[in-house]
Amino acid sequence: MPDGPVSARRGAASLVAAAAAMLFLPASGVAQDTEWNRYTLEDLVGVHVRAETNQGCEGAGLSAESVRTDAVAALEAAEVPLLTEREMLESPGIPELRVTVECGGGVA
Repeated sequence: MPDGPVSARRGAASLVAAAAAMLFLPASGVAQDTEWNRYTLEDLVGVHVRAETNQGCEGAGLSAESVRTDAVAALEAAEVPLLTEREMLESPGIPELRVTVECGGGVA
């Protein structure tokens, strides 16, 4: 097995190629609209929406409140009842939709 700069470059190139390929894979939580998923939501009384962002997002102009507002609008459009935090805590299963967005801190 050869060692040295050529082997290290090939290994690094393989790693970069694998990372790049992962960018094009769909996220596992996207569009899970199946009959089974709908059945599991059948008796849902509503959801409480919580959104979180990191400093990188805030610095780029994306606030937790704007993410929450977008999520609430989508749920309202789908006629999903919204709960206050207190209502959520009093509901079976503590139904919460938590949206977490993490942005890199790099310079564009």
